[in-house]
Amino acid sequence: MELKNKLEEFRKNAVLEQKELAKILGISQQTVQNIENGTLDPPIDTALKISKYFNVMIDDIFMLDEQDNPRNTEQPHRDPANS
Repeated sequence: MELKNKLEEFRKNAVLEQKELAKILGISQQTVQNIENGTLDPPIDTALKISKYFNVMIDDIFMLDEQDNPRNTEQPHRDPANS
């Protein structure tokens, strides 16, 4: 599973530079850049700060790409009484 995000979209819609958002959130510009380009999954406290700043639910910005998750493959339902 891979964590995807829309941070860049939210930041640009708010007309903020990475440096400005970093200062607001108390993190480095490099951290903002790395989160936006997907090379860093933010710690939960940072993800919460981001969602709170933009006044949205955390999963409006961050979402799991579950394409490769083996749990998502449908398994036929087996009735234990017929085993």
